[in-house]
Amino acid sequence: MRQINSYAGREPPSPSKVQGLSDEELKLINNDIDILETNELEMTPIAPITPGIVIYAILKDQILMPLLQGFAWTGFLLSIRPIASVIIAQGQHTGIWVSNLLGLNKLHRR
Repeated sequence: MRQINSYAGREPPSPSKVQGLSDEELKLINNDIDILETNELEMTPIAPITPGIVIYAILKDQILMPLLQGFAWTGFLLSIRPIASVIIAQGQHTGIWVSNLLGLNKLHRR
């Protein structure tokens, strides 16, 4: 709903911090907000949410953007595959070197 409202040209209400306020202060803030909202509603008409806006939001946010993000992620993974194989090989080589250094690869004869 936030995206649809932004596509329709509506501004979302800005959140205000209300932690640590007394009940009287909250009542005063609520009264001020109510007065500001009624003044704003009387001055500017609310933009309607048309079916075109809903279709645009669905196509963009649910179909197009995930598709593009999937292509970008897959392209990134494919491009780092050669580098990752070199890193894995070096890690295996280093692991064998450390285990030989510590004597963990010696065969125990009975």
